[in-house]
Amino acid sequence: TLGSAGPGYRVELGEHWAVASCGSFLAGSLRLAVASPQPVQGGPTPWFGVACGLRVSLRAGAFELALGGDALAHLARHNYTVSRLQPARTESLFTEPAAGALGSLTTGVRF
Repeated sequence: TLGSAGPGYRVELGEHWAVASCGSFLAGSLRLAVASPQPVQGGPTPWFGVACGLRVSLRAGAFELALGGDALAHLARHNYTVSRLQPARTESLFTEPAAGALGSLTTGVRF
């Protein structure tokens, strides 16, 4: 799950086009599902990050289509580990990266 909130600045580029720059604080939850071996820490893990990016939108009447891209940075990184029985050991499955990218394609109705 993921939710975001933050400020943005929008510039109209004519009757139908606009570009916006937005910054966001992101919060959510990541759940790791492993059938075998067993996860050491089960259940959802809280996730926090910040993002900054651009949106380009096209309006046709009340409808709007927007394409966006964001640079993303994690505020807290988690190491996901699993426990193996044969041979008995605990090992890292993966660690969240420090940075990433987020793309979006959205539709909306303006009223």
